[in-house]
Amino acid sequence: MSMRASGAAIKVLSPFDHKTVYEVASHTGPEQKAIIAHAAGSVLPQQRALPLHSRIALVDSFLQHATSARETENIATIIAQSMGKPLQQARNEVKGLAERTQALMHMASSVLADEVLPDKPPVSRRIVREPIGVVLAISPWNYPLLTTVNVVVPAVLAGNAVVLKHSPVTAM
Repeated sequence: MSMRASGAAIKVLSPFDHKTVYEVASHTGPEQKAIIAHAAGSVLPQQRALPLHSRIALVDSFLQHATSARETENIATIIAQSMGKPLQQARNEVKGLAERTQALMHMASSVLADEVLPDKPPVSRRIVREPIGVVLAISPWNYPLLTTVNVVVPAVLAGNAVVLKHSPVTAM
């Protein structure tokens, strides 16, 4: 869903000189409710229906885009300007995003597999991992990528819809 935000702009200030480095549009309360309703009504059924290999491919597509040389530098610059991290540390956060995302994709098949328990006749028993619904991820200002990846990637791999809210002090 692409909903144009009509709320007041959030000004992201440089920690160095307190000048505005970015302005990010915000959603009003009714817009936020509509986004969550869309996630629950349209996105979640689509995510649930995707087989695991397709969800892994979706996450991998995101990873390939986010870690391209151009995007890595763009993301690192935004982090450095809005948080005050040295540029190399910001690049390392993108590298950490890649490593963590790859690990989560690698683990997905075994972690999300059904678990067959010993039968207790006449009952067959198993644990089935199913999507739980819409996951709200609230990302902090200090590690906008790594903490987000820790919530968003597992949620998507498990077949959930995700609504992400970033800290108002970062442009990420």
